[in-house]
Amino acid sequence: MRWYSVIFVIPLVIGIGCAQMRYGGRYQEVKIETEPEGATVILEGGISTLSPAAVKTSDGMALAFHSPVQLTTPVVLILDKECKNYRVKITHPGYPDFETVLTPKFAFHPYLVILFPIVPFWSNYEIKRFADVKLNFEAYKAEYEKNRYAMIEAEYKKAEEEYNNTVKKLEEAKNLLSAKEEEKTKTESDVQSLTEELKKAEEAVGAAKDEKELEAANKNRKELDAQLNKAKENLERLEKEIADLKAQQEALVKEEATAKERLEGARQKYEQAQKEMRAKLLESAEKELKDAEAAYNEASNEVKNIEQELSTKNDELKEKENAALEAKKRLIEAEYKLNKAKGEDVETAKTEMVKAKAELVGAETAVKELKDKISELEKRLKESKKKEETAKARFDAAKVNYDNLKGSNEQPQEESK
Repeated sequence: MRWYSVIFVIPLVIGIGCAQMRYGGRYQEVKIETEPEGATVILEGGISTLSPAAVKTSDGMALAFHSPVQLTTPVVLILDKECKNYRVKITHPGYPDFETVLTPKFAFHPYLVILFPIVPFWSNYEIKRFADVKLNFEAYKAEYEKNRYAMIEAEYKKAEEEYNNTVKKLEEAKNLLSAKEEEKTKTESDVQSLTEELKKAEEAVGAAKDEKELEAANKNRKELDAQLNKAKENLERLEKEIADLKAQQEALVKEEATAKERLEGARQKYEQAQKEMRAKLLESAEKELKDAEAAYNEASNEVKNIEQELSTKNDELKEKENAALEAKKRLIEAEYKLNKAKGEDVETAKTEMVKAKAELVGAETAVKELKDKISELEKRLKESKKKEETAKARFDAAKVNYDNLKGSNEQPQEESK
């Protein structure tokens, strides 16, 4: 064995070890989680010739069971991979029951590429895994309701199709029976006519005066006898066919009654489901309408508040601009006085000018800050108006949807009256 063979052996050993740690062993922890929590889990044991699996709950309590075990989610189970088909039922008040089967399945892992030739001989440590169960009851309920209505509709359509097919078969059977009875009446008439003609032919044979007449009469009698036998055979066949058709018609009448009863049951179930679905859609539409109206009112109030604040700030701005203008006038007056001042008045004029400058700077700063605030408010107002438009469109669509659904709900009630 050369030294570089190690590079093939090491990954193989690592692969076997890692896969055995992850997938190997006879037992595996399986998590059952629900949202909301607190659902009841009813677990039945799998089919196994070995001892029943251990069950460990989320609080660490370990159980062994021979009969169904009832637990509360979240729960952790330790299941035996040798067992097959653990039946699980999860129930929660206000939601449809969820049922599934936990079956260990072959689990792929990159290491299995290396392990594939070895796995068949790998003792009892089969590379199988149970899937964890994570159930969101709200999503499951919505899907369940959707599928339930679809199944009810499919059942109704199937019952309707079966009933229509039965009615069609019954109509075809009636038409065929009527045709056969007409054919039987005609055949009976033919039998009667041929019987009379045969009787006359027999009389003609007895009344023949020469050999030639005898041969002709005898030939005619044989032909009529053959026709009569054929007509009688047809009559017997028709009577048998009519008897079979009547039996078939009776069976179809019963089948039609059963199909009609099934259709009526499916129709009532479908109409009830439609009523429930319309009620749920109306309830959902009403909630959406209220939410949309609240959102629209909130957006409208926001727009009004911003407009009011903007109006107030614009009024403030005018006052601040007037104050800035007055401050500028005072500064110009102070500069003028400084230029005219002499002697001791110069210092006083300088002080007044510095004070006027400070007032002007303060006034201009206030104007700038107010303008920035107004600019920000205008930007917010623009965004709020867009938000209001979107909310208005949502409200209008919700109103139309609600009115349509309400109208479609009231129409069946008026029809039932």
